[in-house]
Amino acid sequence: MGLFRRFANVLRPNRLARDIEREMAFHMAEKTDDLVASGMSETDARREARRRFGNPSFQKEQTRDADIMTWLESLAADVRYAVRALRASPAFALVTIVS
Repeated sequence: MGLFRRFANVLRPNRLARDIEREMAFHMAEKTDDLVASGMSETDARREARRRFGNPSFQKEQTRDADIMTWLESLAADVRYAVRALRASPAFALVTIVS
């Protein structure tokens, strides 16, 4: 994955989450279709595809970590927190900036 794309993913986390969800659903559906074509029933094929795929939450986290710059996301979260804290108490912000 390109450096620019990983940087852009930090700025648009909702889009990244949707893309990962859509990609995982596609792979699950493909595996289910393959198992149905090999003779399994629809329900059993869906269950087996999910078992082979593994824990969906873990897979999402692993994929997300590979698709972003973790240190940049952490830095952005810290900056957002600092801005919120300074906006909540303007007098403290003014004293902090002046000093």
